[in-house]
Amino acid sequence: MYITSSLLYCISCICIAAIPHVAGAALGRFISGVMSAVPSVVVSGSVEDMYNMKDRVWMMFLWASATTLGMLLGPIYGSYVSIYLGW
Repeated sequence: MYITSSLLYCISCICIAAIPHVAGAALGRFISGVMSAVPSVVVSGSVEDMYNMKDRVWMMFLWASATTLGMLLGPIYGSYVSIYLGW
């Protein structure tokens, strides 16, 4: 499931870049959004299968912290990159 969703996510990102129409970009963005949501939903089941009850709590805490930190730092990092490259 992880590999398939990652592959389809990559293909949809290529389609967004390759198709010059707004409809192609909208469809590609929709598919990439759905495919990128798969690991977020499935990870809790994978963590439950891999860890015992005590470790599971800390792994879910680390997963939630990492995803929140990524959403927090992504726009800040992206703004610095766009200023540096003159976009």
